[in-house]
Amino acid sequence: MYYLPYIVLPPVPPPPPPDPPSPPREIHIDPVLDTPEEIAKWIASRKRNFPSKKNVIKKEMKEKEKEERGDLSKFELRMRKRLALIRKINKREEERQGQNPFLKYMSLRKKLLNNQILTEQRLLLQCIRYCVKHNFLQE
Repeated sequence: MYYLPYIVLPPVPPPPPPDPPSPPREIHIDPVLDTPEEIAKWIASRKRNFPSKKNVIKKEMKEKEKEERGDLSKFELRMRKRLALIRKINKREEERQGQNPFLKYMSLRKKLLNNQILTEQRLLLQCIRYCVKHNFLQE
């Protein structure tokens, strides 16, 4: 294969900036109930959410409706969140090792030739950029 003698590989991009510091967590403080109206309103809202037989039956009915529609149950949602967390942790570990995460899906031939393939692709892209920049095909 013929290469131009002055081919230069593209510069390496700078590392990403560090993540900004997370904002301080809010401290949960119980509501300040100064007036009797506020106290009555707070008690009514607490009674509304109390797990009485009536509220438990309502909750079960909502769960049955969700299942009939095809929504995921609470258990399935919890398991999906756990799996997502495990995948995220595994992904971080792979990134720390400095390996290409897609290498495990490649054939042995592609794994062995991966660096050479990437170099060839970069060189080909440089040739194309040179042709476009200097209007090579329009003359």
